[in-house]
Amino acid sequence: MSSGKKPERFYVPLSGQIFVQPRWFNPRVDAVWVQAVHDGQELALLVSWGDPPESPDTLWTEFGSQVVATMGSEDQGAATSSGTADQLVVQFPQELSEGQERPYFLQGDTRRPAYTWTWQSDVGGAFESIARGIGTAARQPDAEQHVRATAQHADGQWKVLFVRPLDTGGAEDLALTAGQAVPMAFQAWDGDNGESGNQGAISTWYFLVLGQPTPVAVYVAPPVALALTLLFGLLVVRQAQVGSGMWQEPDAAARAKRSAQKRKLAGMGVGVIWLGMAFGAYQNSRAGWETGYADLGFWWAIIGGLLAIAGLGALIGTWIHTRTSK
Repeated sequence: MSSGKKPERFYVPLSGQIFVQPRWFNPRVDAVWVQAVHDGQELALLVSWGDPPESPDTLWTEFGSQVVATMGSEDQGAATSSGTADQLVVQFPQELSEGQERPYFLQGDTRRPAYTWTWQSDVGGAFESIARGIGTAARQPDAEQHVRATAQHADGQWKVLFVRPLDTGGAEDLALTAGQAVPMAFQAWDGDNGESGNQGAISTWYFLVLGQPTPVAVYVAPPVALALTLLFGLLVVRQAQVGSGMWQEPDAAARAKRSAQKRKLAGMGVGVIWLGMAFGAYQNSRAGWETGYADLGFWWAIIGGLLAIAGLGALIGTWIHTRTSK
């Protein structure tokens, strides 16, 4: 989503990680809300979710450990107590494929690595990593860190704002391009619920599409089209006036011939202009669809279709009229 429009808020459901041991069947975070905006240079990604206590909460630790002991997994290596930090990971492919192929949603694999942003409540900020499977994330060198994050816990909710340049220039970083659909997934951990490591909440892949600014033609073309339509409408009326005798010439035959020629030229000219306007409307429609403005794309397609019908009608009608009037 581009700047200049209020960022939409998207709901992303999460579920327990039950694919790799130690599994987790009782995640505290069951969804996150996501908003994104960019200014052509940087992306700002706001992720929020409900989490009543800020982990680690010493008042909750003893009771939380009892919950973990009762509800936790019996897999080897499973958590046995609570009191760790809250954590969030935003995951992207390291590279975009031409088709719909994406890395494995649990932080990629050896063939298709994942590029991740990690935030932890006890550290602050965020860092970038490359992962080739869950639990394998390798933090990039400090010189290659470009993502920033600020977090706020209030009213039982975490809000984490990530900011990163669209193109960092880093060899291992994913370059973000306006107008391109980028797969994105999330993982969240509630430390007071005994969640850490493999035991947390996960999402499947979703798509982040960074919008492009609305083309100026979208705003300029309608009044221009209206002005041209009025202009050529007046020309047609003028020709009708000439043909009806409001502009008389001495010789009736010459007057009739000249009037017919002018009406033919006017009719053909109006038809050609309307077809040109239809082509311009088609270009605006395509730009609307490509930049994510489906409503503009739809209405420009309708306008283009009507103009094309009018233009063809003017050409065909003029041709038929001039043939029958000979």
